[in-house]
Amino acid sequence: MPFTQDIQATIRAALPEIGARLLRTPEQDLPDPLDHLEVRWVVKETGVVVVTVRPRFGSAAISGRNWLNTAYFELRPKVVDCHLVFERTLPEFSTSA
Repeated sequence: MPFTQDIQATIRAALPEIGARLLRTPEQDLPDPLDHLEVRWVVKETGVVVVTVRPRFGSAAISGRNWLNTAYFELRPKVVDCHLVFERTLPEFSTSA
C-alpha cells in the first residue's frame, strides 16, 4: 500500500532527530532509532496521522527516567503536483524531570 509506505517513510525520516532528543543521546549514537524507539500511529477521519514515539522498554539507550519521555507529532496530507505528500508538524515533547 503506497499510502502506508509513505507514512512509514515520513515517520522514519523524523526518528533520528526525535530519538536523540527523547533519549538525550547524539543522533550519531543511534544508527537505527527503531532499535530504541516504539512508534505508534493512527489515521484520523480527516486523513491526519497522529504519531506517538516513546523509548522502547528494555533498550540499552534508556538511562535514568528518560523512559517516561514521549514525543507527539502529526502528518498532514497535502497534494503537491498531483502527488499526496505528508507534511510533518513540529514534535511536542512530554519529558520527565
